[in-house]
Amino acid sequence: MADKNIQIKQRNAENSGWDNLYPKTKGSLVEVTGGSVEQHVTDGVSHVSSTDRSSWNTAKTHSDSSHAPVNAQKNSDITKAEIEAKLTGVITSHSHASGTPTAHKDTHLTGGSDAIPPVTTSIDGLMSASDKAKLEGIGAGANNYVHPTTAGNKHIPTGGATGQVLKYGGSSGTASWGAVTAAELGAQKEITVSATAPSTPIAGELFFEVLS
Repeated sequence: MADKNIQIKQRNAENSGWDNLYPKTKGSLVEVTGGSVEQHVTDGVSHVSSTDRSSWNTAKTHSDSSHAPVNAQKNSDITKAEIEAKLTGVITSHSHASGTPTAHKDTHLTGGSDAIPPVTTSIDGLMSASDKAKLEGIGAGANNYVHPTTAGNKHIPTGGATGQVLKYGGSSGTASWGAVTAAELGAQKEITVSATAPSTPIAGELFFEVLS
């Protein structure tokens, strides 16, 4: 028995040609090699599903993109030392991201995430609140000291020699070096103040020996 393909035709109303008639039938009734049309359509091996097609397209797009070598190191694994080891020469120019940095001054204060330590006698740093309070307590010109020159505040005058004493200078707060005379002592004899005794002493004369 031979299999034959049949095309149904019908003469058109104008009797000028034939119309092709395509009968409606079930896929299970239409035979194809290895089974019916219905079996062929539902065959997941012979046909690609929309899910598979989408996955293949994604894989194709990925395969066409640039890839790092299989032995490439992840950015998250690169250490600072490795980066510095690769940098050579002098950087002649660089750029920063556009825009103004966000306010972050509080991070540098005491208790902040990047606090600058207070200044010490050997290391620069931030001024502490206690140091600021001390500075505020110092009056203007506090270190501009001028020693008073009024009576009672004057220094011992320059000069002087062995055997001399400070004598009243004639006004309050003044003095000068000089020897004490017999007249200044009244009835007293002249007093000699020296490291050596007088060569020609007189009776009753006082001698103050300077030992050192």
